[in-house]
Amino acid sequence: MSLDSIHALYVEDSVSDFKLLQRALTQATLCQVTLQQIELFSDALELLLQGNQYDIILLDLNLPDAHGLDMLDELYAIAPQTPVVVVTGLAEEALAVKAAMKGAQDCLIKGSHVMPPYGDRRVEGANHLARLLLYSVERIQLARRLADIEDRYVQERELAHITLQAIGDAVITTDATGTVQSLNPAAEALTGWSETEAKGCAISTVCCLIDHEKGTPIANPALKVLQEGRPASITQHPTLIARDGREIAISDSASPLHSSSGEVVGSVLVFHDVTEERGRAQQLKWQASHDALTGLWNREGFMQQLKTLLENTESSSHTHCLCYLDLDNFKIVNDTCGHAAGDELLRQIAALMTAEVRKSDTLARLGGDEFAMLLYGCSLERAEEIANILCRAISQYRFVWNDKIFKIGVSIGLVEILELQTNTEAIMQVADNACYAAKHQGKSRVCVHRPNSQPLQQQAIQGQWFSRLTEALDEQQFQLYVQRIAPLADPSLPHLYEVLLRLVDEAGNLVLPSAFMSCAERYNLITRIDAYVIETLFKRLSGPFTEFSDSTIFCINLSGLSISDAAFIDNLVDCFSRYRINPERICFEITETAAISNLAMSSHFLKRLKSLGCYFALDDFGSGMSSLAYLKHLPVDFLKIDGTFIRDIGRDAIACTLVEVVNKLGHAMNLKTIAEHVADDATLVQLERIGLDYVQGYGISRPHAWPRLPLSV
Repeated sequence: MSLDSIHALYVEDSVSDFKLLQRALTQATLCQVTLQQIELFSDALELLLQGNQYDIILLDLNLPDAHGLDMLDELYAIAPQTPVVVVTGLAEEALAVKAAMKGAQDCLIKGSHVMPPYGDRRVEGANHLARLLLYSVERIQLARRLADIEDRYVQERELAHITLQAIGDAVITTDATGTVQSLNPAAEALTGWSETEAKGCAISTVCCLIDHEKGTPIANPALKVLQEGRPASITQHPTLIARDGREIAISDSASPLHSSSGEVVGSVLVFHDVTEERGRAQQLKWQASHDALTGLWNREGFMQQLKTLLENTESSSHTHCLCYLDLDNFKIVNDTCGHAAGDELLRQIAALMTAEVRKSDTLARLGGDEFAMLLYGCSLERAEEIANILCRAISQYRFVWNDKIFKIGVSIGLVEILELQTNTEAIMQVADNACYAAKHQGKSRVCVHRPNSQPLQQQAIQGQWFSRLTEALDEQQFQLYVQRIAPLADPSLPHLYEVLLRLVDEAGNLVLPSAFMSCAERYNLITRIDAYVIETLFKRLSGPFTEFSDSTIFCINLSGLSISDAAFIDNLVDCFSRYRINPERICFEITETAAISNLAMSSHFLKRLKSLGCYFALDDFGSGMSSLAYLKHLPVDFLKIDGTFIRDIGRDAIACTLVEVVNKLGHAMNLKTIAEHVADDATLVQLERIGLDYVQGYGISRPHAWPRLPLSV
């Protein structure tokens, strides 16, 4: 229905009365009214039952098959939402009132008069009559909308109540003075207050909050909301003190409640239990700053503590000191008994140091077997006493694993934290240098950093080398050199070339490895350098070149750290397939000392690479007195006799005899022998007499940059 059109059902047995009303409504200009006549009440009910829709029903109360106001009940039972106007020939006010009480919207008197609810009123015109019908329709529609609104309001209120009761968050409402008005069950459970007990109490009494870290009271955000009129929350990690004394970590927020005029009439406080979340966050924070193995501070946490100390040093009159500690003989335990023993040793040492140092000091495990300690408010003299006590305690300690007993020591570098020092890395480097100096002075001792100390200046130079080597690796500033290893008597033997490394300094000069290898080993850069040499060589061998024959074998030096590194070995194996290098063209040189210091890993490394087809040479053979006993465990192909014996062979009978013995031993084991450091013809003649297979040295060929071939002498 629209406001300009009404479709009406007129239940009337008199055709003349129907036509009279129809003619009157036809003249109306207010709206168009379409009338449909039904003479019997039963037929009208049938129409409605069939689903026919009408905007309004006009009902004569005196029909052949029904009469009286009871007809209204039957109509509304079928069409409760359709407005009804009764039509009667009697101008009785009592009848009109009764009809209205039954639900009729109005009462229309046949003829030319209408009887409104309050007094006589005749129909003065068609528009008046049309308006009567229109108003009847609008009233029922308005009533229907109001009923719908009320139903929705009741439903929403019921839903809000159910939600409030079932929601996991605690909800407390207050009036404009901060007095509690309601609590939901979650709020009752957390606060320990029932809604009945809490009503009328101050919000700060029912919801008592403190700062989690400081333990100081926090103003309730509901009060802040009432004062400022805008939402608020607490950022200081609030903790709720329940009525029974329980402390519950919560996250909360509060919002104002406004009246229709915008006035703040109360507040709603919403919060929930975050005890588990805060516990997990604290655990993660602890794990991020502490060592999982020992429970001490880790490097990151320690550096933050040191940074904080340096920031506060300028405004403090106290003296502080830093100790850098490196365990002695830890590698022996790790290599002999395995990582489980090494981990247990670290735990026991950490417990021993914790017991010896002051509670106010910060002790950390930086990684591996290195530790650090901050001594707060401690003079250098007192710090040296503490460091020496710790050094003696660890030296007297004995680590027992299964049936083995180990003596452990510690080298300690000590430095005073001065007022103007602000660089954490710089002061750690100074302490590290002092620790390294203590280790080189004989281990198990304390070395105090003092200005102009020569050993420490040398360590500082090594620290500079660390930066230089890192830059050289990143910028590929190394160069490959090769030195020929010549067959001595049998020209049919394959040609060998040792691959050497040179560093180009800022002036363009070449720096030999002897200048930086100790630093590379100390700062664990040696494995990166070995990987650089291998990858650079493999790239060149995989490219087009004619300088070397396909039978040429290249000898690459490897450090003890590299052959003990599983990741390095995996990458090395991958390089062979990635660059399509024939493994039979590669020989790896490892020193006798490196091979014997970790025999199990050396043997594993050699066997894995031998399975690919690689060759191996044992370098500096004879420098260690125990090498002969271990030689049978190492599947090597070449023995490179230590150059110190070769240099003295012409004037030292013992050296000459030793070279003869090693050569015979090598041949007995079906190994080829190589003499290093051959510098002159006299030495060459002696070696030829003894029967060595290969010779190498400046007397044979000097190293040359790749790919230029050296000329043999």
